[in-house]
Amino acid sequence: MTDPMLQQIDAYLDGTLEAAAMRQLETWIETDPDAADLFAERSYLDWYLREGSQANVHPEQLPPTLKLSPAWRSRSAWYAAAAMLLLAAVAWFLFVPNDQPPSSNLSTMTTSSSIAMLTDHSDDAIFDNESHSPRLGQELAPGPIRLIAGNAQILFHSGAVVDLTGPCEFEMLGPNQGRLNLGRLEALVNRQARGFTISMPGSGRLIDLGTRFTAQIEPQGITQVAVMQGRVRWELPDHEPVVLTAGQSDSWFKGMLASQTTEATASETPIAVFDFNGQSTTGEPGGSWRAVDNIQPWHDGAIVLDGGTEDKPARRTVFVDLNTNARWALARAETLIAADPDGSVGGDTWLCWTMQGSNPQPMSWAGLSLFDGSDDRKSAERLFIGKALGHMAYSYAVPYGGGNADLDVDPTTTTIDRRMMDDQRHRLVMRIQWRQGPDLVSIWIDPDVTRQTPDQPHAVIHAIETRFDRLRFECGNGSGVWKFDDLRVGPTWRSVLPKTPDDLDASGTP
Repeated sequence: MTDPMLQQIDAYLDGTLEAAAMRQLETWIETDPDAADLFAERSYLDWYLREGSQANVHPEQLPPTLKLSPAWRSRSAWYAAAAMLLLAAVAWFLFVPNDQPPSSNLSTMTTSSSIAMLTDHSDDAIFDNESHSPRLGQELAPGPIRLIAGNAQILFHSGAVVDLTGPCEFEMLGPNQGRLNLGRLEALVNRQARGFTISMPGSGRLIDLGTRFTAQIEPQGITQVAVMQGRVRWELPDHEPVVLTAGQSDSWFKGMLASQTTEATASETPIAVFDFNGQSTTGEPGGSWRAVDNIQPWHDGAIVLDGGTEDKPARRTVFVDLNTNARWALARAETLIAADPDGSVGGDTWLCWTMQGSNPQPMSWAGLSLFDGSDDRKSAERLFIGKALGHMAYSYAVPYGGGNADLDVDPTTTTIDRRMMDDQRHRLVMRIQWRQGPDLVSIWIDPDVTRQTPDQPHAVIHAIETRFDRLRFECGNGSGVWKFDDLRVGPTWRSVLPKTPDDLDASGTP
């Protein structure tokens, strides 16, 4: 690369490049992919040295024009387009305060009335008037933009980015504000643009609290909002504001909120439910299950396992593989808080299931275990709950020297009130409180399902690592026949419990 080109790029970034040299630089960038590449790299470095490093800027705060999708165009064209955008966009971030319009002497592409820029569009993008279609990199003044088909991306002066999907009617109102009249948009808002606002006729307005979200207005008037990251405050007409957080969504129609994810509803909604009907090993919400050693444990909509007798012991196993992506929130606390803009620690995961057996031998076992990463019991098993080896009461065990104990159904007394083995069905509930270090686990057996909050737990396990991505139901060594059913995973106590005590009325031998 020639020294004159480097000198012109540096002069541009210093704000000393004359008009004639600016036109020459633009020609180089348009015709030479290597020149465009160099300009983008030096602009990035200059921006970071001037602003990013001094303000402790994180990668997600970089100008969105540096992150255009190359999938929409070839490498050569993309670099040229990105570099041309930087001629205007980098100037915003380098030299122009967010509350002032760009200076007119930085580039002929910048106008004093501009509040946004068209930073990307798909090859099939069609705007409503071909003769006035905005060009890639064009400054945009307040006003409407109508996209008939395809996709288009708008970078607001504040740093907020909006992706439109046609057909879509959108209006730019200010450097940090827009209005969606029809169609779908996705907004990505960095920290500088927090407070970015989208107005929606008849549906109030969305105020960003540092997030990524979508909004869609359908022709019949239904408005849908979903939050992928962070939080959004939805101010509704004649209605209390609603704050939606990551993973939540809601809709508004004819003055009514669907309340799909208000706190009261969400608190009673499980993440995953396994009723084990049929023999299929796929398709359950939140995960799938599979038998080990080609056994057929299915019977009456439950898992039925036969651990044999004292004379003829056997081991029977079924694994439930959980969907542990961010949506299902079944991962370790570090994963849960990674997408939390406030950096708050933890959250809870609750599990509930039923188990029923008869005539187990003292040295047998039957219950549920947490596993992580593999099916290997020596390296992957984290915690066992049920009938532990050597116990004749419901108990827990932390494998390989971690300790074990019987559940105490009356923890208010100084003595242990055990729930001994019988032939009745029992419901067990486990709460995992995620922490930065070791986690806290609480266990209940046959809790009062009418309570809105749990009473004192029947066992508490401190300082345990409970990371897991699968659950194991197993019995063996002369345990007899056991039935496992109604596995639920959720975010709260109420989300994993049956709605009425009548749901528990199914005792008897398997």
